[in-house]
Amino acid sequence: MNASRPSARRAAGAVIRDGEFWLYGGFGGRGSVAPDDVGTDVWRFGQNGWSQVADQVEPGARYPSLIDLAGTLWRFGGCGWTGEHITFEDRVWTLADDANWVEMGENEPGSARPPGRYVAAIAPIPGGFCIFGGHSQSLAREKFFYNDLWLFRNGTWTECRGLSPRPDPSYGFGWCVAGERLFVFGGFDGSNDLDTFWMLDLKTLTPDHADWQPLPKGPHARFCPALGATDRGIVLFGGRSKSQSRLNYADTWIFDPEHSEWSEFSGPAPIYHAKPAYASDGHMMMLFGGEGPVGHLSDLWRFDADGWTMLEPPSPDDPVHWPVN
Repeated sequence: MNASRPSARRAAGAVIRDGEFWLYGGFGGRGSVAPDDVGTDVWRFGQNGWSQVADQVEPGARYPSLIDLAGTLWRFGGCGWTGEHITFEDRVWTLADDANWVEMGENEPGSARPPGRYVAAIAPIPGGFCIFGGHSQSLAREKFFYNDLWLFRNGTWTECRGLSPRPDPSYGFGWCVAGERLFVFGGFDGSNDLDTFWMLDLKTLTPDHADWQPLPKGPHARFCPALGATDRGIVLFGGRSKSQSRLNYADTWIFDPEHSEWSEFSGPAPIYHAKPAYASDGHMMMLFGGEGPVGHLSDLWRFDADGWTMLEPPSPDDPVHWPVN
Protein backbone atom coordinates (compact mmCIF):
# COMPACT_ATOMS: atom_id res chain seq x y z
CA MET A 1 0.00 0.00 0.00
CA ASN A 2 1.10 3.58 -0.65
CA ALA A 3 1.87 5.13 2.75
CA SER A 4 1.65 8.67 1.34
CA ARG A 5 -2.13 8.40 0.98
CA PRO A 6 -4.95 6.40 2.56
CA SER A 7 -5.44 2.92 1.20
CA ALA A 8 -8.60 1.85 -0.59
CA ARG A 9 -11.52 1.18 1.75
CA ARG A 10 -15.23 1.59 2.26
CA ALA A 11 -17.39 2.83 5.13
CA ALA A 12 -14.91 5.34 6.57
CA GLY A 13 -15.98 8.39 8.54
CA ALA A 14 -15.27 11.87 7.21
CA VAL A 15 -15.67 15.54 8.03
CA ILE A 16 -14.56 18.86 6.56
CA ARG A 17 -12.59 21.02 9.04
CA ASP A 18 -11.49 24.51 7.96
CA GLY A 19 -11.63 23.51 4.31
CA GLU A 20 -9.67 20.29 4.81
CA PHE A 21 -11.10 16.80 4.35
CA TRP A 22 -10.50 14.51 7.34
CA LEU A 23 -10.84 10.73 7.06
CA TYR A 24 -10.97 8.10 9.82
CA GLY A 25 -11.24 4.33 9.94
CA GLY A 26 -13.31 2.34 7.49
CA PHE A 27 -13.34 -1.25 6.28
CA GLY A 28 -10.83 -3.06 4.06
CA GLY A 29 -7.84 -0.76 4.44
CA ARG A 30 -5.42 -3.69 4.60
CA GLY A 31 -6.68 -4.90 1.25
CA SER A 32 -9.08 -7.58 2.45
CA VAL A 33 -12.75 -8.04 3.28
CA ALA A 34 -12.01 -9.93 6.51
CA PRO A 35 -14.22 -8.82 9.42
CA ASP A 36 -11.21 -7.66 11.44
CA ASP A 37 -9.93 -5.35 8.67
CA VAL A 38 -11.17 -2.25 10.49
CA GLY A 39 -9.24 1.00 10.14
CA THR A 40 -7.67 3.00 12.97
CA ASP A 41 -5.83 5.61 10.90
CA VAL A 42 -6.58 9.34 10.59
CA TRP A 43 -5.79 11.33 7.42
CA ARG A 44 -6.41 14.83 6.15
CA PHE A 45 -6.35 16.34 2.67
CA GLY A 46 -5.49 20.02 2.26
CA GLN A 47 -3.61 22.34 -0.08
CA ASN A 48 -0.53 20.11 0.03
CA GLY A 49 -2.43 16.90 -0.58
CA TRP A 50 -2.74 13.96 1.80
CA SER A 51 -0.96 13.77 5.15
CA GLN A 52 -1.34 11.12 7.83
CA VAL A 53 -2.38 12.52 11.19
CA ALA A 54 -2.18 9.25 13.14
CA ASP A 55 -1.71 5.57 12.34
CA GLN A 56 -3.43 3.77 15.21
CA VAL A 57 -6.20 5.60 17.03
CA GLU A 58 -8.14 2.92 18.87
CA PRO A 59 -10.85 1.75 18.83
CA GLY A 60 -11.11 1.41 15.08
CA ALA A 61 -14.44 1.59 13.33
CA ARG A 62 -16.31 1.41 10.09
CA TYR A 63 -19.02 4.00 9.55
CA PRO A 64 -18.34 6.06 12.67
CA SER A 65 -20.35 9.29 12.88
CA LEU A 66 -17.93 12.26 12.91
CA ILE A 67 -18.58 15.94 13.57
CA ASP A 68 -16.36 18.97 14.08
CA LEU A 69 -17.53 21.24 16.91
CA ALA A 70 -15.53 24.43 17.44
CA GLY A 71 -12.32 22.83 16.19
CA THR A 72 -12.71 19.57 18.12
CA LEU A 73 -13.42 16.31 16.32
CA TRP A 74 -16.16 14.24 17.97
CA ARG A 75 -17.15 10.68 17.20
CA PHE A 76 -20.21 8.58 18.00
CA GLY A 77 -20.61 4.85 17.47
CA GLY A 78 -19.27 2.81 14.61
CA CYS A 79 -18.77 -0.90 13.94
CA GLY A 80 -15.59 -2.38 15.38
CA TRP A 81 -13.93 -5.71 16.09
CA THR A 82 -13.42 -7.27 19.55
CA GLY A 83 -10.99 -9.97 18.44
CA GLU A 84 -13.80 -12.50 18.19
CA HIS A 85 -16.78 -10.74 16.64
CA ILE A 86 -17.96 -7.38 15.36
CA THR A 87 -19.32 -4.87 17.84
CA PHE A 88 -21.56 -1.82 17.52
CA GLU A 89 -20.43 1.05 19.71
CA ASP A 90 -22.70 3.29 21.77
CA ARG A 91 -19.92 5.54 23.10
CA VAL A 92 -18.84 9.13 22.40
CA TRP A 93 -15.23 10.24 21.98
CA THR A 94 -13.22 13.34 21.14
CA LEU A 95 -9.90 13.24 19.30
CA ALA A 96 -7.23 14.56 21.69
CA ASP A 97 -4.03 15.98 20.18
CA ASP A 98 -5.06 14.37 16.89
CA ALA A 99 -3.73 11.10 18.29
CA ASN A 100 -6.07 9.52 20.85
CA TRP A 101 -9.80 9.01 21.25
CA VAL A 102 -10.90 10.16 24.71
CA GLU A 103 -14.25 8.86 25.89
CA MET A 104 -16.76 11.52 26.85
CA GLY A 105 -20.12 11.60 28.60
CA GLU A 106 -21.85 9.44 31.16
CA ASN A 107 -21.09 5.73 31.01
CA GLU A 108 -22.84 4.50 34.13
CA PRO A 109 -24.91 1.29 33.85
CA GLY A 110 -28.54 2.17 33.28
CA SER A 111 -27.86 5.70 32.07
CA ALA A 112 -29.92 6.77 29.07
CA ARG A 113 -28.05 6.36 25.80
CA PRO A 114 -28.81 5.25 22.25
CA PRO A 115 -28.22 1.58 21.42
CA GLY A 116 -24.91 0.87 19.71
CA ARG A 117 -24.95 1.33 15.92
CA TYR A 118 -23.15 2.56 12.85
CA VAL A 119 -24.15 4.73 9.84
CA ALA A 120 -26.02 7.21 12.04
CA ALA A 121 -26.51 10.81 10.91
CA ILE A 122 -24.94 13.40 13.19
CA ALA A 123 -25.69 17.13 13.28
CA PRO A 124 -24.77 20.13 15.46
CA ILE A 125 -27.24 21.61 17.94
CA PRO A 126 -26.67 24.31 20.59
CA GLY A 127 -24.43 22.83 23.26
CA GLY A 128 -23.67 19.59 21.45
CA PHE A 129 -24.99 17.37 18.68
CA CYS A 130 -27.83 15.02 17.78
CA ILE A 131 -27.78 11.62 16.09
CA PHE A 132 -30.48 10.01 13.99
CA GLY A 133 -31.05 6.44 12.87
CA GLY A 134 -28.48 3.84 11.95
CA HIS A 135 -28.11 0.07 11.97
CA SER A 136 -26.78 -2.77 14.08
CA GLN A 137 -27.11 -6.50 14.54
CA SER A 138 -26.90 -8.97 17.42
CA LEU A 139 -24.41 -11.80 17.77
CA ALA A 140 -27.20 -14.05 16.50
CA ARG A 141 -27.33 -11.79 13.38
CA GLU A 142 -30.70 -10.27 14.23
CA LYS A 143 -30.76 -6.95 12.40
CA PHE A 144 -31.93 -3.66 13.89
CA PHE A 145 -32.99 -0.64 11.84
CA TYR A 146 -33.34 2.62 13.76
CA ASN A 147 -35.21 5.87 13.26
CA ASP A 148 -34.74 7.27 16.75
CA LEU A 149 -33.38 10.74 17.49
CA TRP A 150 -31.07 11.52 20.42
CA LEU A 151 -29.60 14.79 21.73
CA PHE A 152 -26.14 14.86 23.36
CA ARG A 153 -25.46 17.91 25.55
CA ASN A 154 -23.04 18.40 28.43
CA GLY A 155 -22.14 14.74 28.45
CA THR A 156 -25.75 13.55 28.75
CA TRP A 157 -28.04 11.81 26.27
CA THR A 158 -31.73 12.66 25.94
CA GLU A 159 -34.04 10.88 23.52
CA CYS A 160 -36.37 13.10 21.54
CA ARG A 161 -39.94 11.87 21.82
CA GLY A 162 -41.54 14.26 19.32
CA LEU A 163 -40.98 12.14 16.25
CA SER A 164 -44.20 11.90 14.26
CA PRO A 165 -44.06 11.98 11.27
CA ARG A 166 -40.50 10.85 10.64
CA PRO A 167 -38.44 8.74 8.24
CA ASP A 168 -38.94 4.99 8.41
CA PRO A 169 -36.26 2.86 10.10
CA SER A 170 -33.56 2.12 7.54
CA TYR A 171 -29.90 1.33 6.99
CA GLY A 172 -27.52 3.25 4.75
CA PHE A 173 -29.40 6.47 4.07
CA GLY A 174 -27.44 9.41 2.72
CA TRP A 175 -27.41 12.49 4.96
CA CYS A 176 -26.01 15.99 5.21
CA VAL A 177 -26.39 19.21 7.18
CA ALA A 178 -27.19 22.49 5.43
CA GLY A 179 -27.37 25.45 7.78
CA GLU A 180 -29.75 24.43 10.55
CA ARG A 181 -31.34 21.57 8.61
CA LEU A 182 -30.57 17.86 8.44
CA PHE A 183 -31.40 16.11 5.15
CA VAL A 184 -31.86 12.33 4.93
CA PHE A 185 -32.31 10.40 1.68
CA GLY A 186 -33.02 6.76 0.82
CA GLY A 187 -31.68 3.70 2.64
CA PHE A 188 -32.77 0.08 2.98
CA ASP A 189 -35.56 -0.91 5.40
CA GLY A 190 -34.80 -4.64 5.58
CA SER A 191 -36.91 -5.50 2.54
CA ASN A 192 -36.84 -2.59 0.10
CA ASP A 193 -34.61 0.18 -1.13
CA LEU A 194 -36.04 3.62 -0.34
CA ASP A 195 -36.34 6.84 -2.34
CA THR A 196 -37.83 8.96 0.44
CA PHE A 197 -36.33 12.33 1.29
CA TRP A 198 -36.76 14.16 4.59
CA MET A 199 -35.63 17.35 6.28
CA LEU A 200 -35.31 17.97 10.04
CA ASP A 201 -35.39 21.53 11.39
CA LEU A 202 -32.48 21.61 13.86
CA LYS A 203 -33.33 25.14 14.98
CA THR A 204 -36.58 24.06 16.65
CA LEU A 205 -35.39 20.67 17.88
CA THR A 206 -36.04 19.96 21.58
CA PRO A 207 -36.38 16.76 23.62
CA ASP A 208 -40.14 17.02 23.11
CA HIS A 209 -40.35 18.32 19.55
CA ALA A 210 -38.86 17.34 16.18
CA ASP A 211 -40.10 19.02 13.02
CA TRP A 212 -39.58 16.49 10.21
CA GLN A 213 -40.81 17.47 6.75
CA PRO A 214 -41.17 15.04 3.82
CA LEU A 215 -39.66 16.39 0.60
CA PRO A 216 -40.15 15.29 -3.03
CA LYS A 217 -38.93 11.73 -3.48
CA GLY A 218 -35.56 11.39 -5.11
CA PRO A 219 -34.48 9.63 -8.28
CA HIS A 220 -34.07 5.84 -8.05
CA ALA A 221 -34.33 4.17 -4.65
CA ARG A 222 -30.91 3.23 -3.27
CA PHE A 223 -28.78 2.80 -0.19
CA CYS A 224 -25.31 4.01 0.83
CA PRO A 225 -25.08 7.01 -1.54
CA ALA A 226 -23.28 10.28 -0.82
CA LEU A 227 -25.37 13.34 0.05
CA GLY A 228 -23.85 16.78 0.46
CA ALA A 229 -24.72 20.45 0.94
CA THR A 230 -23.05 22.62 -1.70
CA ASP A 231 -23.35 26.02 -3.35
CA ARG A 232 -25.45 24.36 -6.06
CA GLY A 233 -27.88 22.70 -3.67
CA ILE A 234 -28.14 19.28 -2.03
CA VAL A 235 -26.12 16.85 -4.13
CA LEU A 236 -26.91 13.13 -4.34
CA PHE A 237 -24.36 10.78 -5.87
CA GLY A 238 -24.02 7.05 -6.44
CA GLY A 239 -24.97 4.28 -4.08
CA ARG A 240 -26.47 0.94 -5.00
CA SER A 241 -29.42 -1.31 -4.50
CA LYS A 242 -29.42 -3.60 -1.49
CA SER A 243 -32.29 -5.68 -2.82
CA GLN A 244 -31.08 -6.14 -6.42
CA SER A 245 -27.56 -7.46 -6.96
CA ARG A 246 -25.26 -5.27 -9.11
CA LEU A 247 -27.82 -2.51 -9.55
CA ASN A 248 -25.24 0.22 -9.04
CA TYR A 249 -25.44 3.97 -9.57
CA ALA A 250 -22.99 6.60 -10.79
CA ASP A 251 -25.52 9.38 -11.33
CA THR A 252 -25.48 12.86 -9.79
CA TRP A 253 -28.63 14.75 -8.87
CA ILE A 254 -29.12 18.19 -7.32
CA PHE A 255 -32.03 19.15 -5.10
CA ASP A 256 -32.95 22.84 -5.02
CA PRO A 257 -34.36 23.54 -1.52
CA GLU A 258 -35.82 26.89 -2.60
CA HIS A 259 -37.93 25.41 -5.41
CA SER A 260 -38.17 21.92 -3.89
CA GLU A 261 -37.22 20.08 -7.07
CA TRP A 262 -34.61 17.62 -8.36
CA SER A 263 -32.51 17.99 -11.51
CA GLU A 264 -29.91 15.64 -12.96
CA PHE A 265 -26.34 16.91 -13.23
CA SER A 266 -24.69 16.56 -16.63
CA GLY A 267 -20.92 16.58 -16.86
CA PRO A 268 -17.79 14.61 -15.96
CA ALA A 269 -18.34 12.59 -12.78
CA PRO A 270 -16.93 9.64 -10.82
CA ILE A 271 -17.66 6.06 -11.78
CA TYR A 272 -19.92 3.97 -9.55
CA HIS A 273 -19.20 4.39 -5.84
CA ALA A 274 -21.21 3.10 -2.86
CA LYS A 275 -20.36 3.34 0.83
CA PRO A 276 -17.84 6.14 0.24
CA ALA A 277 -16.50 8.46 2.90
CA TYR A 278 -18.07 11.84 2.23
CA ALA A 279 -18.58 15.20 3.90
CA SER A 280 -19.80 18.67 2.97
CA ASP A 281 -19.64 22.20 4.37
CA GLY A 282 -22.37 24.06 2.49
CA HIS A 283 -20.04 25.01 -0.35
CA MET A 284 -18.61 21.67 -1.49
CA MET A 285 -18.91 17.94 -1.00
CA MET A 286 -15.83 15.73 -0.92
CA LEU A 287 -15.92 11.98 -1.56
CA PHE A 288 -13.29 9.31 -0.96
CA GLY A 289 -13.21 5.68 -2.00
CA GLY A 290 -15.93 3.18 -1.20
CA GLU A 291 -17.09 0.22 -3.24
CA GLY A 292 -16.33 0.45 -6.94
CA PRO A 293 -17.09 -1.82 -9.90
CA VAL A 294 -14.51 -4.49 -8.93
CA GLY A 295 -13.32 -3.63 -5.42
CA HIS A 296 -12.51 -0.91 -2.93
CA LEU A 297 -11.35 2.46 -4.23
CA SER A 298 -8.95 5.18 -3.05
CA ASP A 299 -9.81 8.08 -5.36
CA LEU A 300 -10.78 11.51 -4.02
CA TRP A 301 -13.33 13.88 -5.62
CA ARG A 302 -14.83 17.29 -4.94
CA PHE A 303 -18.20 18.64 -6.05
CA ASP A 304 -18.61 22.42 -5.92
CA ALA A 305 -19.99 25.28 -8.02
CA ASP A 306 -17.92 24.00 -10.98
CA GLY A 307 -19.17 20.43 -10.72
CA TRP A 308 -16.97 17.38 -10.14
CA THR A 309 -13.17 17.56 -9.92
CA MET A 310 -10.96 14.53 -9.35
CA LEU A 311 -8.33 15.50 -6.77
CA GLU A 312 -6.61 12.11 -6.54
CA PRO A 313 -6.98 9.17 -8.97
CA PRO A 314 -7.34 5.58 -7.78
CA SER A 315 -4.10 3.91 -6.76
CA PRO A 316 -2.77 1.19 -9.08
CA ASP A 317 -2.80 -1.23 -6.15
CA ASP A 318 -6.46 -0.75 -5.25
CA PRO A 319 -7.67 -4.32 -4.56
CA VAL A 320 -9.98 -6.38 -6.73
CA HIS A 321 -12.59 -8.17 -4.60
CA TRP A 322 -15.42 -8.95 -7.02
CA PRO A 323 -14.10 -9.14 -10.60
CA VAL A 324 -16.60 -8.66 -13.40
CA ASN A 325 -16.77 -11.73 -15.64
